[in-house]
Amino acid sequence: MFLTDKDAARFWKNVKIINDEHSCWLWVSGSFRAGYGSFSLRGRTEYAHRISYMLKHGPIPKGLRVLHACDEPHCVRPDHLSVDTHDKNMEEKARRGRTNVAKLNPTLVREIRKLLVSGEMSGAAIARQYGVNAMTVSLIKTGGTWRWLEEEDAL
Repeated sequence: MFLTDKDAARFWKNVKIINDEHSCWLWVSGSFRAGYGSFSLRGRTEYAHRISYMLKHGPIPKGLRVLHACDEPHCVRPDHLSVDTHDKNMEEKARRGRTNVAKLNPTLVREIRKLLVSGEMSGAAIARQYGVNAMTVSLIKTGGTWRWLEEEDAL
């Protein structure tokens, strides 16, 4: 996506910049439900942190996400942003305890996997025991979620 100087000027008007080395630069305009800033650009609503990244670093490589090093959804400070995969983003969120549903952690996921492998309990029973949706257990089983943990455990 090509960004003009006019786009950049309009974007930065919505940012509270704190002039020190480490503070977040906060998006002060509209936001999505999860707290991430929203910016209207050519008829589309974009994530503000993605626009900030593009203004500083250029296009986001296909298949990558813009991640926050600071864990602040309203932050658009370019040096707090980097690109990586969706799986890496989910791994970092889990490690930092920022998952939307903080019912599971790596230890509990390992326990669920052991129960699934043993066949002692059905997926539905495991879901009830751990207070999660049966689909969550199914996704753990198939590698649809928490896949990064399997890869880490294999090392």
